[in-house]
Amino acid sequence: MIVVVVVVVVVVVVVVVVVVVVVVVVVVVVVVVVVVVLVLLMLLVLVIVLVIRSSVVDLESTIETSSSSAPSLLSWDDGTPIEETLRAVSQLVAEGKVGWGAVHWPMPAC
Repeated sequence: MIVVVVVVVVVVVVVVVVVVVVVVVVVVVVVVVVVVVLVLLMLLVLVIVLVIRSSVVDLESTIETSSSSAPSLLSWDDGTPIEETLRAVSQLVAEGKVGWGAVHWPMPAC
């Protein structure tokens, strides 16, 4: 009788340990996936900033100046949140590369 109880306890302990290990592995995988997604999003923001900065540098070389008072965003990119676009433009303004202007077309719905 005592052998049966010991075997049942051992089986239960093994099952609990396996379940805990599986849960820990799943949590670690989820955390890694979230970190990778956040890193990819940060890289996307960096690429957007670099593309806008490159466009400003091209504009500067075209008009032979080191700053522009009238940059244009010709259209909204529906795939890019407006906050990212404005953050990139704000950085260019802070660097003295461009000045703010007026918006002459409907703003996208946020």
